[in-house]
Amino acid sequence: YGGQPVSAGSRFILSLTLNNTSTGTALQNIKVTVSSDDSAFLPVGTSNAFYVASIPAGSSYVHPMRLEAQKDAEQKTSMVTINMSYEDTAGGTHTASDIISIPVVQETRLVIDEILDPGYLTADQMGYLNVNYYNMGKTQLSNLRISVEGDFSVDGSATMYMGNMTSGKSDYYSVNFFPNGPGPLNGKVIFTFEDAAGDERTV
Repeated sequence: YGGQPVSAGSRFILSLTLNNTSTGTALQNIKVTVSSDDSAFLPVGTSNAFYVASIPAGSSYVHPMRLEAQKDAEQKTSMVTINMSYEDTAGGTHTASDIISIPVVQETRLVIDEILDPGYLTADQMGYLNVNYYNMGKTQLSNLRISVEGDFSVDGSATMYMGNMTSGKSDYYSVNFFPNGPGPLNGKVIFTFEDAAGDERTV
């Protein structure tokens, strides 16, 4: 499947390689069924089973299968079970199975409202900034920190540690500041957090 985590709601190719390790016996009437333990993956444009007429001794057969990770799949490593039944040239029937572990990740969605213009300020007049933000993804944001920087002096600390933000939660960040001089003031509010995979992100 490529070795990288699969995003929920995305499609990917699961490439299955069937090896006949026998040195002198061909395998025939092979049926392969693919299933996931929690229905995290569904086949796209086909069923979850396919047939192979025969695989000669010492040969391999590669079958690509397009799967889709469910949008609401839980972020975890899901198990895909491969069940196989087949016959040898003497008519004997056999079964085999294998398990593939595929990690699923949910999209991280930190939504930030438009920052409202604090309006005109005069020298030494304190301005006020307020920003609303929402965790609209399905996973927790960890170690969220918010800071502000620009052509102004912040009244107090320019950085605030917000901690962990669970899915569906909303909050706001506010800061008071003084302009450094005349003219337009430019700046930005910076959100830094760790996603469910432990990677640091900045918005």
